[in-house]
Amino acid sequence: MLSTKRFFTISVIAIGLAVPGGCGLETDQPAASGPGYTEAVQLRAESVSKVHEWRTLAEVVRSPQRFGVERLVVGRITDVRPDAGLKVNESPKPGETDGLVIAFDDRAAAWQTLEVDVQVDEVLFGAKDAQPTITIGLVTYPEVSLEAARSDLIGLGRVVVPVIGSVPVFEHNPSLSPVLDDGELIAAIGDDGGLSLPFKGDESKSILADASTLQAVRQLTGESTP
Repeated sequence: MLSTKRFFTISVIAIGLAVPGGCGLETDQPAASGPGYTEAVQLRAESVSKVHEWRTLAEVVRSPQRFGVERLVVGRITDVRPDAGLKVNESPKPGETDGLVIAFDDRAAAWQTLEVDVQVDEVLFGAKDAQPTITIGLVTYPEVSLEAARSDLIGLGRVVVPVIGSVPVFEHNPSLSPVLDDGELIAAIGDDGGLSLPFKGDESKSILADASTLQAVRQLTGESTP
């Protein structure tokens, strides 16, 4: 059972570590019961009031560096592994973050981080190196089983992933590439090339305005293909 009060608390801390910008609490959201990874991320997005610098995916695609995006890739999630657990650092010293790194399966963990392999098919923006796979970092919670996270993420199929620079929550593992707003803008690609935002729920339609297909995203980045 994912306690709403506990979820709000750890969500605020985790998001504060994972993405830039301030956030605050809303207290009228219902509790979740046995969430999958997708449901947990949706609940987090709904329960934490945060002013995003972007309004649409098109804004991010047109001006990726403005939003800290270093690479925009197309690929497929192929594996999800445990990375670390984190607990609240109640008395952080100067230079310390609000989270203390512990074992992934430590019962004291308030939230956890995942290693997520993405097999890259196409680079729409940023360094086009020879690495066929990148490993991104995502935040999850002890109430979400690793199996549920793996099933939900691999089940997305082909995706568009906005990769950003380093963030505090992943400082313990520099090999991980963080993604914009902890994955909220990961877009799933349908068989017809249409995009959806599994982690944004009702907001998806407005966020995808002017960038609702992979072809539209390619055109916006100047990487259009026939």
